[in-house]
Amino acid sequence: MARVMSEQEWADAVAEQVRALEAAAIATDWSGAELCTTSLAALLAAPPGTDRAHTEAVFMHAYQAVGRVSAAARAAHDEVRAELQQLASSRKVVAAYG
Repeated sequence: MARVMSEQEWADAVAEQVRALEAAAIATDWSGAELCTTSLAALLAAPPGTDRAHTEAVFMHAYQAVGRVSAAARAAHDEVRAELQQLASSRKVVAAYG
């Protein structure tokens, strides 16, 4: 049987996952970020709920971190897409004149 976390243990676990998520994003380790997001979602799905204001603050901190990481992921995706489009254009030029 799993032990129920205290409010502080839960908040610490969420903060740890947020740090890991942000570190993965900084390292552009999107697979690692996805794993952190899955763990974070599981933690946020089961808050102890004893201190509502503290729980809300923990949720807001996690929400803001996920927003920052999502923005970084979108930016990285856009950069890769632009690079792939440039490569495709270059290949067309080479094929036309090669």
